[in-house]
Amino acid sequence: MKSESLKRVRTMRDVVSTHEVYTTRKTKTHNSLSSDESVEALIRDDDLSREDQLIVQKERQRLESFYGKVERSQKRLLQLRGKIAHQIHRNEALMKIRKELQEEKRHDSQESKPKTKKLMNNNKDFEY
Repeated sequence: MKSESLKRVRTMRDVVSTHEVYTTRKTKTHNSLSSDESVEALIRDDDLSREDQLIVQKERQRLESFYGKVERSQKRLLQLRGKIAHQIHRNEALMKIRKELQEEKRHDSQESKPKTKKLMNNNKDFEY
């Protein structure tokens, strides 16, 4: 028969706080890796072979191209936003003018026509 005793019992000594984890095992973040001297040493062109220099040069060109594309797309986006804002302001001005004209039309029509009461009995074709 198998033993029913626990194989490993965790005690308070086994529990590790997050502070202890952080102090004992420094995690490498992307930011800390980018400022590392070993990474900077790899990027220097003097120590690299010809193939590696070509790779680094292509990556730099690719990065410059990417930033240029981002800049152009941001400019286009700003231009489109300006056009849309201009169209919105124009439409608001047109709606204001239309409302004013409609109000004038209503006001003129109310003054020119006397109010009459229409009765259902005046219509001869009406059936009950």
